[in-house]
Amino acid sequence: MSRYKLILEYNGANLIGWQENAQGASVQSALQDAIFGFSGQRAEVVAAGRTDAGVHAIGMAAHFDLENEASPALAAGPQSASAATRDAGAGQIHHRLQKQNIKNLATQMRNSMTRQEKKFWYSINAKKLGFSFRRQFNIDNKYIADFVCLEKHLIVEIDGSQHYENKKDEIRTEYLQRFGFNVVRFWNWDIDNNLNACLEIIHDILTNDSFEKRKSEFEKNLPNMRVDGNGNIILPAPASRVAALALCGPAARAGRGDRFSADTVMRAINFYLRQMGAPVAVLDCEVAAPDFHARFSCKRRNYRYVILNRRSPVILDNGMVWWIPRPLDIGKMRAAAAKLLGPHDWTSFRSSECQAKSPVKTLDRADCDTCDMAFGAAGEMQGQYVIMNFSAKSFLHHQVRNIVGTLVEIGLGKDYDIDEIFARRARAAAGPTAPPHGLYFVSAEY
Repeated sequence: MSRYKLILEYNGANLIGWQENAQGASVQSALQDAIFGFSGQRAEVVAAGRTDAGVHAIGMAAHFDLENEASPALAAGPQSASAATRDAGAGQIHHRLQKQNIKNLATQMRNSMTRQEKKFWYSINAKKLGFSFRRQFNIDNKYIADFVCLEKHLIVEIDGSQHYENKKDEIRTEYLQRFGFNVVRFWNWDIDNNLNACLEIIHDILTNDSFEKRKSEFEKNLPNMRVDGNGNIILPAPASRVAALALCGPAARAGRGDRFSADTVMRAINFYLRQMGAPVAVLDCEVAAPDFHARFSCKRRNYRYVILNRRSPVILDNGMVWWIPRPLDIGKMRAAAAKLLGPHDWTSFRSSECQAKSPVKTLDRADCDTCDMAFGAAGEMQGQYVIMNFSAKSFLHHQVRNIVGTLVEIGLGKDYDIDEIFARRARAAAGPTAPPHGLYFVSAEY
């Protein structure tokens, strides 16, 4: 098992927020689909903060795990491993075939490759990566893999639309991993639209030294494995059981844990995010400690709210700032913000839907800065950005947006008293909730 830490940037304008939800596209669902795209595994991505619909992020931290060990059924012993392999081969494995037909079908498939398979085949040979591939390869008389690099124990599958939302692909991938293979899956539209990016991913995997360790461990445990004259992998009996158990050893797990480098993970996720048209990007990726948790390990969260304060409407920043056409008294806003610092009961500033057990939170930072704009014909000031920064270990639901709404009302001349708002402990005592599109999750500190 490997844990990866991500730093994310996203535009939340057309997203329903972080949390996966059937009502629309979310940051979490886009990332999880992208991870499945290159790894064949369903992983849960956990964030430092669960932003609402319309909220953006400059540096959201998140983590997820990729399973690199054999399944618990395999680790239980020879009987369980044999049963697991038999189950996988009995009706769940792609191209389940009788032994006498496998060779003929493989030949037929070589002669009738799809357009995308041909494109990948010709390109992988033309690129001269230093490793040879074989096409439509027979694996233990149960599976015909699209492309195989024996030297690196790598299988590349090119999948069509019939594989969308097909849970059996996870079973197929796990089945092939029992023989020591790393499996990479691309969609047909990956090959059509971003072939070079696909080849770069393959190149990264082929040049990863950890595969040499994994290959050596596999061959040490299966000395009788051979490839016949037709290019078919022949495994000794009881091959499936031995192969599965060989991959349960500490050395094998260490090799498999490095199947994807952090850089490869970042590039692969970004590749699939672009294909999906998701407004999300991975800015950084690193292998994290097993006990790292993006949410629970976080010591401080930093948010920023941006207002465009000018008479003219928003054009270039539309959907990214809150437009306030009336002049704001920044001095009054700063004085009010200073009273927010420290521990308080934030009942007046939290959403009625907030599920936190306690309304008491400590605000470490609350400041209000400006950035002038001088775009007039004579260079005169045409408006200003008002930038508010807030930091705390954790926040209540809508806390930042309710604070901003209250500060804006103060800046517009409303006679709010921060101490009185805290004392009343009622949502109606504070100002309105600021719109989400001016809010940014800036960073998480650990």
